[in-house]
Amino acid sequence: MQEAGGAVGVLSTPGQGTRVTIRLPVIEAPVEAGEDADLARS
Repeated sequence: MQEAGGAVGVLSTPGQGTRVTIRLPVIEAPVEAGEDADLARS
């Protein structure tokens, strides 16, 4: 998971349950020419 810049965590407490946390980075896709104008109009 670290290769993608993310993380995984596990916390378990007997009699209470287990918490699993997964964190992934947000990767923004490049915007192609002309798409900005289309988005601004909507």
